[in-house]
Amino acid sequence: MVGAVLDKKPCQFQGLMLGEMRKLIDKVTRVEQRQDDLEEKVKLLTADIHNEFLPVREEIQEQKRRIIRMSNMGVPESSEGLQSAKDIIKIIAPHFSGEVADNCIRDPKGKKPRPLRISFHRARYVSRYAI
Repeated sequence: MVGAVLDKKPCQFQGLMLGEMRKLIDKVTRVEQRQDDLEEKVKLLTADIHNEFLPVREEIQEQKRRIIRMSNMGVPESSEGLQSAKDIIKIIAPHFSGEVADNCIRDPKGKKPRPLRISFHRARYVSRYAI
């Protein structure tokens, strides 16, 4: 092809080059249009994905809030509260032998009862009585 081009007269060569440049310009224009179309599709898909996962994220957050509320036993800060915790432990883990530590969550000077965190000191209790 190079030889055929070089054999042409200058005006023919110029016409041939202009024709090839037009073809290249057309191809570039088509590629740019395809790129624009693809970018638009990506934007739409991104928005769709966001809209699809938004309810899932909200549901996960709601479930986290429920779990936190469920884990709050509400044992009061008093000797009666610790006795209540011991009674609860007897129900949950009848074979548990050990002290129930005053290991509550949140501000100790708060007005509402605080949840009591019970720590099992042996792994077998944790695996057997995990809630």
